[in-house]
Amino acid sequence: MASRTKKKKSRSSNKPYTRASTVSSQPISPVAASTSTHELPLPSGKPTTTSTCRAAYIELCKRYHPNVKPRNDWELFLLASTDAKLYGNTNEDFYAYLDKDFQVHHRRRFTDEEIKDGRAHAQLEKEAAEILDMPGTLTGLKPSPGDNDDVRTCPIPNSDYSIRMWGTNMETNHEYCIDFIETATGKPINSPFKYELWAVPNKRMPWLPSPTQRLSSLERGFGVKEKDIHPGEEKFLLMEGTACILKRPGMQTVYFEVPVRPRPPADLADLAQYQELDFGFSSMKRCGFCQCCKSIAQDGS
Repeated sequence: MASRTKKKKSRSSNKPYTRASTVSSQPISPVAASTSTHELPLPSGKPTTTSTCRAAYIELCKRYHPNVKPRNDWELFLLASTDAKLYGNTNEDFYAYLDKDFQVHHRRRFTDEEIKDGRAHAQLEKEAAEILDMPGTLTGLKPSPGDNDDVRTCPIPNSDYSIRMWGTNMETNHEYCIDFIETATGKPINSPFKYELWAVPNKRMPWLPSPTQRLSSLERGFGVKEKDIHPGEEKFLLMEGTACILKRPGMQTVYFEVPVRPRPPADLADLAQYQELDFGFSSMKRCGFCQCCKSIAQDGS
């Protein structure tokens, strides 16, 4: 994924976005004259929680550029940030693209001697490695076929489609993603019908501040036109607890809420020592999942 810099054109319309995009750093591009010829290992199987941007970039290359083998960190960084349309989706075409990218973005940074003796190559690799080894997670990467971990679907009434929700790798940021899929096949579909998706006040807690606003897909938020979104890649990024309505012409409006992941309260050791006053209201029932409530229940209070 490209960093969130002023050069937004480098961001592809068919890829998810990573937390690395918050890094304020100049984009790194490799040179073709690489002194490192080893191929970077690509993971197999369904995606797992990623701890660094490197793992995220490798997963992107595996999914969207399976025919190209990045040979070093520069190529890994650039390949994950590049649309295959720009280079042809083959090793030879991608390596030729690297030459052009280096001339455009990095030639002025180095002398002829630095390029010849490999110092330019080493500097670019160092900069790429610093970004790739930063903590980061994937946001928006859709579940692989058969991946049911933290994935839920709900049919949309009077339609052939469902809303799919998943939250893998998004726990820390309190986020979930949703998209539209064919109910019968599970195939993701971009905007399968006319609709409007809105964030609205939560019907169970309408007194909490919550502006009513129409929601746009993650791709549209980054300036990608609807017609240019890669088939099946459209998705929406929502915060935990967000209440939404789906409006369709001539159909009853659908309401749903993004779940809030259960998290035990902080300082459980201190809370467990307190004696709780229970006024008997149903809204004040203990949560039952944290050690604090379990301890109080065992004490007989």
